[in-house]
Amino acid sequence: MVGMMNILSVAIRLLGLGRGEERIAHHIYRKCGCSVSDLEKELKVSRRTIYKNLTKLVRAGIVRRVPSEINGRLAYVYHPLSPGELADLIRSALDEVMGREKDVDSRTG
Repeated sequence: MVGMMNILSVAIRLLGLGRGEERIAHHIYRKCGCSVSDLEKELKVSRRTIYKNLTKLVRAGIVRRVPSEINGRLAYVYHPLSPGELADLIRSALDEVMGREKDVDSRTG
């Protein structure tokens, strides 16, 4: 699990996300999925902050938002990616960074 958390941290840095997103993502990956209520209770962070960070994580593709029924009500649970999916995300981010560097090199060289 430690290796997976290190890989997750690399992905978060490559995607330009911050420490708040990293903390929430690590928690979701450790628990194999969490609701906003779970995150709010366990991390002692405001609901607004959690939603803001989760929105960034979902847009970046680090976590997946899945509708679920909790206590008879519709809620969303945020799930981690599989190791293969996370590796693919990192490859894509690296390809994008390398593509940008090639563009800069071709303009300056």
